[in-house]
Amino acid sequence: MSVKLIKTKDLAKQLGFPHDAMVKVAIKHGLIIACGRSKSVREDEIDDLIEACRVKPKAPVPHKPKEMGQKPSKALAALNAVMNARKE
Repeated sequence: MSVKLIKTKDLAKQLGFPHDAMVKVAIKHGLIIACGRSKSVREDEIDDLIEACRVKPKAPVPHKPKEMGQKPSKALAALNAVMNARKE
């Protein structure tokens, strides 16, 4: 069984990733093959490395207290009262 390895420096350059950051992610996910100072990644695991780098989308954050199911704070209520008094 022959496995093709790609050196991390070459892979980082090919993918446009910072080398050190890519190596940290690869080590964290067990994708590094090291022999002495040489670090490589199996060619068939490159997709796994890219998926490990993917940033998951964030859920939208509500900005209004009513959207969060909370009552406005006392400070906000006081501020609203002052602003409404100025309008009158």
